Amino acid sequence: MSERVIAFNFHPELCVGCGRCITTCLDVNDIDLDKFLPLRTLTVKESIRDGGKIRIEYYTAACMHCEDMPCAKACPQGCYRKDARTGLVILDNSECAGCGKCAAVCPFSAIKFCERKAVKCTGCIDRVRENLLPACVACCSRKAITVDERNLVLRKGRRQLKQALRARA
Repeated sequence: MSERVIAFNFHPELCVGCGRCITTCLDVNDIDLDKFLPLRTLTVKESIRDGGKIRIEYYTAACMHCEDMPCAKACPQGCYRKDARTGLVILDNSECAGCGKCAAVCPFSAIKFCERKAVKCTGCIDRVRENLLPACVACCSRKAITVDERNLVLRKGRRQLKQALRARA
């Protein structure tokens, strides 16, 4: 990856719920689960389809490094900023008051608290700056988590949405 603004993609149809992205994140960030929640979560959704077949869907989420940054808009302390080189949302929690306003507006429930300070996925910014993939992306053998240049992600998303809407019509 060169210097470009990136965006994360999640492809639920490829995820098998192995949790490797979570354990890799824990390892790379040296997170002690006795003191702290993981920065990436895994949700399992079960449903019964026509014919009685059980459908299991997995969804893994962390900070998606939103372009409009609702967390930054909600933070009264100004703890969030966008890294111009990568587009990743950076949190400097040294001034965090622990008010929780950022977490309340996060559409991905990606902001956690440790010792009354907000914490979130860094997007493995140090790795990205060295032209390496974020750890969760690099470890996913099924390619359920990917990163692309932000404009490409938006174009793909719009195309998929249009296809889905046409299929429903």
